[in-house]
Amino acid sequence: MYPTRLSVIGSQTHAFKSLPITKNHFGLIHGDLHHHNFLRKEVELTLLDFGDSEYHW
Repeated sequence: MYPTRLSVIGSQTHAFKSLPITKNHFGLIHGDLHHHNFLRKEVELTLLDFGDSEYHW
């Protein structure tokens, strides 16, 4: 039998709430990284467009 959507959402919510919020696990992330939001020069990457950055895992 397949789990109901509510039970899946409930278990995912519980999993997120159990993640540690420490400087090693939680911090500022880009939030919208795709091939139009970075420049590549040889082996260097430069990230662009931090308009959607947020604190997250």
